[in-house]
Amino acid sequence: MSFGLGVIGSDELFDLVVSGINRGANVGNVSHLSGTVGAAMRAQYLGVPSIAASQASEDLDTLVSARFIARLVDRYRREVPPEGTLVSVNVPAGESRGVRIRPMGESYLAGNP
Repeated sequence: MSFGLGVIGSDELFDLVVSGINRGANVGNVSHLSGTVGAAMRAQYLGVPSIAASQASEDLDTLVSARFIARLVDRYRREVPPEGTLVSVNVPAGESRGVRIRPMGESYLAGNP
């Protein structure tokens, strides 16, 4: 992720970073230790809005997750993403109806990159 933003994005800044789709949910107080969430956090440190996408391990169907994330990205294109917010998306097994989108806690985002 740092390579992508620093090298590929050196000529033109990225509007948004989507990290994932991670197999297995990233929930609870240690979610920031996930590589998926960690990449999104790094983007946020560098001033790029970010989404960490994960899906439950049972009945894994990444097409469901990809479609949901694509709709969220489309929404971010139409509306300004929440400034300073890393969004963590966890898609339940097999469907996107039960998806919950929540900002990650500030306590893990404060400090030096």
